Amino acid sequence: MKIQKIRSQDETEVTFSLPEKFDFQLHREFKEAYEGTEAKVLVLDMNKTQFIDSSALGMLLQLKEHSEKNNKKISIRNASKNVLQIMEIAHFDKLFKVA
Repeated sequence: MKIQKIRSQDETEVTFSLPEKFDFQLHREFKEAYEGTEAKVLVLDMNKTQFIDSSALGMLLQLKEHSEKNNKKISIRNASKNVLQIMEIAHFDKLFKVA
């Protein structure tokens, strides 16, 4: 398991710590991780992430769709300069709260 899942004490927030490489190989694990949580706030911690590809962007869109259907909020934290640039080029900074 490459994605670490950390629940807040009150279980209203779950943080997913993503690995260095966020790509299609994580598709199933990523989807199972967020679909299996009851928390209302989903945080993607990209502190370790140095690479994302187009399939990762697609997975983020699937997460957004799932979250909207289930009244969940998404926050992306600790994205590196490289990851931020990719997200800005794809205009994902307008779709997600990126900090």
